[in-house]
Amino acid sequence: MQLAPYLKIATEPGESAWAELREAQWKTSRTVPNTAMAVITDVGDEKDIHPKKKAPVGGRLALAARALVYGERIESSGPEFTTMDLASNKAILHFKHLGDGLVAKDGPLKGFTIAGEDRAFVNAEAEIQGDTVVVHSDRVAHPVAVRYGWANYPLGNLWNKQDLPATPFRTDDFPMSTLSRPRAAQPRAAAPAPASAARVTEVTYKSTEQGDLSMLIHRPEGWKATDKRPAIVFFFGGGWTNGSPSQFESQATYLASRGMVAARADYRVKSRHKVLPDACVEDAKSAVRWLRAHAAEYGIDPGRIVAAGGSAGGHIAACTATVTGFEAKGEDLSVSSKPDALVLFNPALILDREAAARYLNNDEALGRRISPLLGIDSTLPPTLLLFGSNDRMGEAAEPFMTRAKAQGVRVELYTAEGVGHGFFNRPPWTARTVKRADEFLASLGYIQGPPTIEAP
Repeated sequence: MQLAPYLKIATEPGESAWAELREAQWKTSRTVPNTAMAVITDVGDEKDIHPKKKAPVGGRLALAARALVYGERIESSGPEFTTMDLASNKAILHFKHLGDGLVAKDGPLKGFTIAGEDRAFVNAEAEIQGDTVVVHSDRVAHPVAVRYGWANYPLGNLWNKQDLPATPFRTDDFPMSTLSRPRAAQPRAAAPAPASAARVTEVTYKSTEQGDLSMLIHRPEGWKATDKRPAIVFFFGGGWTNGSPSQFESQATYLASRGMVAARADYRVKSRHKVLPDACVEDAKSAVRWLRAHAAEYGIDPGRIVAAGGSAGGHIAACTATVTGFEAKGEDLSVSSKPDALVLFNPALILDREAAARYLNNDEALGRRISPLLGIDSTLPPTLLLFGSNDRMGEAAEPFMTRAKAQGVRVELYTAEGVGHGFFNRPPWTARTVKRADEFLASLGYIQGPPTIEAP
């Protein structure tokens, strides 16, 4: 069993040796064969290291034995964190062992903390949205990490409907207080470029039944409408449910400083527009088509347009190059919606049965139709994939590359060791991934000279 809550209850976030030991126990249970663990964060006692509530402990250990030893098809664990998407000022957390769904036991959801690039955790507000938990704080404008139940005596109340508590977790890989030789803190990434380096214009690129969709266009210094510059359009992540174009502001600003026209497109998402991912794909195609149709007005070379994005945004960017159909009614289809290159930050490349259940109302056929991996052919443009080695979505990268290679198409893979989903949103990986994207775009002739960003 995992350590029970013990010692004084803290009202503010801080380091916790007991939380680190719980994490070590959880990792052991997931890496050593024939091992299971019962989470008992609800049975603690501030003054007694051996809490008196024994029945819940025995019941959960029995569930683990029934599932592991006897092979019963039962839910034997509470929710476990899997991946995180970052969108604007919010973190969207995904879980497995959902059972019949997530619940906040005995009141509003609590136990979550959030941190920005300064790595200073603060108490956060959290809300269950379907199979995800959305976390934010007014004190953290650009989050990079979330922790749950990270205390000697955790007070979290995230459970599943099978009446099993969630495992405490952290999304970060920051140095721990219990290390015998603490690692030096990672150097902060240099800011990509001052906002003054590019002029930003907001335009409406599409009108839908749910409302108008805007695009923010960064124009580099010295820009003229008569230019024929390469362009890139970024699509934010957020599980096709949440998100904001602000996610890729620093990347767009940097690439504008390198001479590109860089755009950040809004698109319809479930929380704001009540749509499914197929509408997101349609909007991404509309954004690429709009840039190409308006190339002469914005100094863009219509033959050098890059689609880029992260997570769900990476998925819809990839779909613009791999998926047929899903074109908006009334648009000029003689103008291609297909980009000339792709830069994809941990994209969803295959929408399998689990994704269909979570995001597509169990429509597995639609999942296959909008799976970039299944749409690869010889027309796939040069592509850069960027994944963290601990991101399970990266499992589709090798099959993607294999299929592309069979078609004679160039696909490159950048792997960040030891980090998970959404790694590119935090230092030092923000700068490192931007630098790698710069190098890739330079190899296509879209950018000249070495990268100007400092990447530790």
